[in-house]
Amino acid sequence: MSVSNRLILYPQGLQTHVTPQALVNCLRKCQLISAPFEFEGHVHYLAGDKFIDHISFLGCSPFIQLEPPELEGSEFCHVTLQFNDDVKFLGGENVRAPSCPACKARDEQVLQTTANNELSATTPWRCPQCGVEHLLHQLNWRQTAAFSRLSVEVWGVHEGEAVPNNGLMNALAAVTDGPWAYFYQITK
Repeated sequence: MSVSNRLILYPQGLQTHVTPQALVNCLRKCQLISAPFEFEGHVHYLAGDKFIDHISFLGCSPFIQLEPPELEGSEFCHVTLQFNDDVKFLGGENVRAPSCPACKARDEQVLQTTANNELSATTPWRCPQCGVEHLLHQLNWRQTAAFSRLSVEVWGVHEGEAVPNNGLMNALAAVTDGPWAYFYQITK
């Protein structure tokens, strides 16, 4: 079983909608993506000429694989787009207990329902510490999960290894008329 590490970009508005072609055009215009290729029955995109300008890798000398490796199963940086009819929970294997926006207390109980991705963004949640009620999508998922109808997945990015720059986030915000955020996802 292979592990996939991803940087997930998503619009903060739950009902944000954009056509797949408009999002592809935006990402091509800013040169985050280039040629499409098929992998496991889905369209993926190779990194574009300005990929490194839009994704800032942290650390002294990170190893960034931009071309498909010769060894099958090895990770490399490329992009996929996900579109859903409904808002979905986008967490992976690395989801941490979310915290209350009011008092910052963490709730480990929420994690018991994430295994099957059964969480609904609009499910009410009451903080066991301060008693303030929020919706699940309003919790602080500590950059390990989110709720959205669409996302841009940057494969080959380990947790905390890279961040999207303002230019990319602004381009995405312009095409969807609203702000975007990011988190890290690990899947098996």
